[in-house]
Amino acid sequence: MNVGLLMVAEENDILARVLEANDRVYDVLFVLDGTSPERSEATREIVCATGKCKGYWTDDQLPRPPYPVGTTCGYRGYIYDRAVEALGTDHMFLELHGDEVWQHTPAEVAAAWPTADGFGFRLPFYFPREPWVAGVHALDQLRWHMRPGWPEFRMFRGSPYVSFDPAQHFNTQPSGLINVVWTPFTIKHYPYRAPEVQRRRAAMHEVTKFDPGNYQHIVHGDAVYWTDAMIEGAMCEHHTEVACG
Repeated sequence: MNVGLLMVAEENDILARVLEANDRVYDVLFVLDGTSPERSEATREIVCATGKCKGYWTDDQLPRPPYPVGTTCGYRGYIYDRAVEALGTDHMFLELHGDEVWQHTPAEVAAAWPTADGFGFRLPFYFPREPWVAGVHALDQLRWHMRPGWPEFRMFRGSPYVSFDPAQHFNTQPSGLINVVWTPFTIKHYPYRAPEVQRRRAAMHEVTKFDPGNYQHIVHGDAVYWTDAMIEGAMCEHHTEVACG
């Protein structure tokens, strides 16, 4: 079984489309929601509408300790533990996000490396260059992206030895894996969308401290449309190139 461990935060604008696009990669979902309380009920309705949600929690329901107040990558350990309690460990676990669209199924990835128990992917991130078009879905108007994509760990085979440290951050890989491979497979990443969504997400990251660095251009310059200078800076920093389409 492919078990989706979904962490979501302020992604209701695209979440339904993302879950629909990813429907072929997960059989069940366990969800941790960091969305603001006034929008979290809508998030819950979206994930429950898939018919595959087997567990839903919000960040404020995590036990403290061991989980820190500021959001960490280790939060995913909570829903991994709940999934293991319900289903056992003998499954493929997918680290899903509300703004990422998978391009390959777990079976395709695992078949290429049958002895691996952990898998990294390339995540090209998309960004708006032109004025936002109201009424057109974000995924239908985001064309510019950085390639080949940032390497991120996203999938593993469960075992009794796999675990997450609640405090681990900027590290999505659990401990206890033996053979981790970094694949050329891609997952499309859509962190920068409508201007109002970007501003809301930037403000959220300032509070949670989860990833504020990637939103400073919005916090300090309201740069919701990427300029040539921003693109050039990102290309130099991350050794990537820009692509359209």
